[in-house]
Amino acid sequence: MLRGHARLHLVPLERSRDPSVATQDGGLHELLHDGCSLAPANVKTARVLAARPPLGHAAAVDQYPMELILVRHLASRLAVPVFIVDAAGDLVYFNEPAERVLGRRYDEIRIMPFEEWTTAFLPSADGRRLDPAELPLVAALRQMTPAHSQFEIVNAAGARRRLEVTAFPVIAPSDHLIGAVAMFWESDPE
Repeated sequence: MLRGHARLHLVPLERSRDPSVATQDGGLHELLHDGCSLAPANVKTARVLAARPPLGHAAAVDQYPMELILVRHLASRLAVPVFIVDAAGDLVYFNEPAERVLGRRYDEIRIMPFEEWTTAFLPSADGRRLDPAELPLVAALRQMTPAHSQFEIVNAAGARRRLEVTAFPVIAPSDHLIGAVAMFWESDPE
């Protein structure tokens, strides 16, 4: 249990065998308290600040809520493509299976504001370009409810991909929006 003014330290993944926390800089880190590892179950709420901001970020890096950090940790271990955004709609993370569908590596992007990711992959349905508000991830953010739809994208390699996308909001115990998650998979053409 954390008491008083406990000192929390981030240890880079290279020095950690059990990564339990992902930070905004995109790197996996282990949260340590006085040299002892803290499993996520032992940390009710915490905010973790990246040791250095990723390229393109301002010097003052916003901290992510623990719930969003844990969602990122889970996504890094799932076999289904996952795309995560913060409450402002900016990209937080997408996993390796998503990299294969999108044709881009997360390490190459790291920073993608709402205005960019909602249009970067040219989402379309029934031959027309989708407005960002029609995307399930945007609906999950704005309405704070799950959303689902099917549409096509053009990935970074120029290949058309037909996707089924389910998105849901991530809500803190205090009932405020933390971010949203989209899980998607390629669907067969009709």
